[in-house]
Amino acid sequence: MSFEKTAKRIFKERKKEMAIVIIILILAAIPALYITGGKPGSPEESIVVKVIDTIADNLNSEKTNSPTNEFVTEYDFELSKEAIEFLEETANKSIETGYSPDFETNSIEAVMKQGEKSYDVKIGLAGNELSHYNSEKKSFRIEANELVDGKKGFNFFIPLERNYLGLLYSEYLATKLELPSPKHEIALIKFNGIPQGLYAMEENWDKHFLERIQEPSLLIIKRSPTNTPTSFDLKISNFNKIDSEFENEIMYKVMQMLEAIEAKDQNRFENIFDIEQAAKVEAYRTILGQSQDFAGDNTWLFYDNIKNKFWLVPKSEGEINPIEEKLGGIEWHLSSWQGELEPILSYVLGNNEVRNKRNEILWKLLQDKNQLISQYEELEQKYSQLFQLDKTDKLRSSKTAYHIKKSKDELLQNLESLEKQFEYNKAYINIIQKGTEITIEIIPDSPTAIKVNNFAIELNPGKNTTALVQDLQQETKETISITQNTIEISKIANQ
Repeated sequence: MSFEKTAKRIFKERKKEMAIVIIILILAAIPALYITGGKPGSPEESIVVKVIDTIADNLNSEKTNSPTNEFVTEYDFELSKEAIEFLEETANKSIETGYSPDFETNSIEAVMKQGEKSYDVKIGLAGNELSHYNSEKKSFRIEANELVDGKKGFNFFIPLERNYLGLLYSEYLATKLELPSPKHEIALIKFNGIPQGLYAMEENWDKHFLERIQEPSLLIIKRSPTNTPTSFDLKISNFNKIDSEFENEIMYKVMQMLEAIEAKDQNRFENIFDIEQAAKVEAYRTILGQSQDFAGDNTWLFYDNIKNKFWLVPKSEGEINPIEEKLGGIEWHLSSWQGELEPILSYVLGNNEVRNKRNEILWKLLQDKNQLISQYEELEQKYSQLFQLDKTDKLRSSKTAYHIKKSKDELLQNLESLEKQFEYNKAYINIIQKGTEITIEIIPDSPTAIKVNNFAIELNPGKNTTALVQDLQQETKETISITQNTIEISKIANQ
């Protein structure tokens, strides 16, 4: 019998005694916490606490390779010996070279069982980072030979690499904003009937996805994989071929778009980008604090064949990042990556109309802030305990729980930060009299742009100038208001 099985049996039979031992270990470790630089209550900081957590994890008889409940979908893959060896060799080559494997040339046949049905598929590794396949548990991708509930391509990611609940929450947010989003699930994976633990499943962004959501007019234009933004970001050669009979015409449009971005020509913006959709995507990534998922080779575009316009694909790798305020606002954080402005992001956010529409959308979302948080908490309730019980998870149970909670805290932080941005929005009205001339100045004082929708003044010719100025000064205090980042001055008059 292995040490692990022996320890579990002892723990099960003598729980009280083992509990006392663990308490003694914790008490004895407290002085060591300070020696090692850790702090009580911060398990991720201390080597001592890591050891104690690891012991507790190993003694936890509930830890399993197959945690599941009614919210988890099960997939079983039949893999031949050759397929298993092929995937291992592919992973080893990628680790040696540092490059992600190409699916088309690095996939092999397998069979996927889901429910009562079986499907012939091709299986290969997935993910742009080595962390997806440099351990025993690996992220992988499959392409089915036929549609599976309207889907053909599936990505199965190690949960930590997609922030556990991150993909599920990003789908909720995209749907709330009426943006296209692939399906996501938490899945229990088996290879040849043997449980491999939990995975985060994402439907592939492809033409079958667009057909399933009934958006036949949209095409997805992807940047070629480079793993980093380069000096050739605005070159047409950095974009993949387009699966369309109108490829040449669309690529010409892409070239025109890139020229406008390079010239920072906002006059052409409305003819290139769908402003309504662009504003929704900006609201989406503002809530998530995301720029990385839209920078470099992560920049994908939708092209609408009917409107002949582009907009950013609302991709997500599951991260929720704190919004950073810099240079008096949040725009730098959302327009840059790795300390440099990202050309396409900064061009889109540089458009006044997009920013104003985004702010209106954010304002409406913030009126329902509690629901935005409760949706994450609902996902937490469904899946957090399962992730903690998953023996295949890279993290210890306590750190898994901490990681999931941290994302919720950062979501709340972003929502509160945006509330403060909007609360501070002010504008001052100066009314200056020089003889018979009156000058009216509107001075915005806000970290975000303020748009004047309407400004109307009705003058009473029967009033003398001094009395008119006094009336205007009094009326501006009563009639000016700012809502959703917009100044409304409907009428200033004295009857």
